[in-house]
Amino acid sequence: MPRYYTRVCNFYYGSKSKALIKEAKSLPLNGNNLISFDEIEIISRKSIKKLSIKKINDLPHLLKKIVKKDINLITKKKKFKNLNFKTLPKIMGVLNMTPDSFSDGGKYNKNYLAKKRLNYLLNSGAREIQVAILGNRKLGAIELKPKRKFYDYQAKYNTNAKTQHIIKIDLPKKKLNQALDIAYKAHKIIKCRGVTRSDFKYFNGKFYLLEINTQPGMTKLSLVPEIAAHHGMSFIELIEWILDDASTKR
Repeated sequence: MPRYYTRVCNFYYGSKSKALIKEAKSLPLNGNNLISFDEIEIISRKSIKKLSIKKINDLPHLLKKIVKKDINLITKKKKFKNLNFKTLPKIMGVLNMTPDSFSDGGKYNKNYLAKKRLNYLLNSGAREIQVAILGNRKLGAIELKPKRKFYDYQAKYNTNAKTQHIIKIDLPKKKLNQALDIAYKAHKIIKCRGVTRSDFKYFNGKFYLLEINTQPGMTKLSLVPEIAAHHGMSFIELIEWILDDASTKR
């Protein structure tokens, strides 16, 4: 039987989450009724299947057994040293320890190996680089250097955190173009339109794509407007481009 893993999705928050859990329409994440989900993705190396939690019992017997075991672990309340999940939001990094990890082949699936790798990443540091794509244009990139220990919520949204926004990134042009190319390719593969921002970690000479943000921020601390301004596009021009692009591609 192929290896599968279960990923939960379609989340609800706050009072909406609590009401849905009470009506047995969603399940709590980590035993917290303030965050719940009502859909899952069953992922293998060859496919991703998305379905409602109500459809789990319709799965083939062996797969249903695996998924229910995963769901039990995901919904069960857990305690992690030095982490308090009662106060939201929390931003954290994840090191994949699964034996069949798609990204690293399970190199760190033993406790001592994972601990060693986490310490290595923490002590070495990985650079935060983000790329903006504007339609068919690779607009540019920016690097973030937080003064805080991590690039957490405060580092991202609080001006007092004094996170550095570095528009002239200290990397060879050829290397930086790799990030632009990866972001553009990801933008096209998942059929994005308009503007997206791809978030990368740069570590040991390699770019690691974390996510694509299809609705990047437009605040005074937001990165896409800053990248656009560096390349000669004002905030108003950026907004006008987004509106024009959306109106002609409905």
